[in-house]
Amino acid sequence: MSILVSGGETTGYRTWHAESGAMEATYPARSDVAVKPLDGSGVRRGDVVLFSAREWGSDSIFMMRVIGAGSDHVVIDEPGRVSINGKTLHEPYLFDSGPYFPRLWRSRSPKAGA
Repeated sequence: MSILVSGGETTGYRTWHAESGAMEATYPARSDVAVKPLDGSGVRRGDVVLFSAREWGSDSIFMMRVIGAGSDHVVIDEPGRVSINGKTLHEPYLFDSGPYFPRLWRSRSPKAGA
């Protein structure tokens, strides 16, 4: 499956190849997707973003869905349920293959632009 935009560079979009299946069922492995570089200030919950993770010690580019933004309080509990600001996040776009994060995890999103 390929998602391509005519005009390519003239519209500000670039093509990126999603090699892994980390974003299935939304983007199958080996998909080509059209992406537009942004500064991150307009990112909202539910958006799919590409980012580098040099701070994590990786030269890879990752594609992930944003689940927390602004000052959201994100918690992943023991069975792998995700909650945002105390409300369970329902993710109908995921395959039913168990929790992605097998351990407890908490985070507060940094304020946008900080």
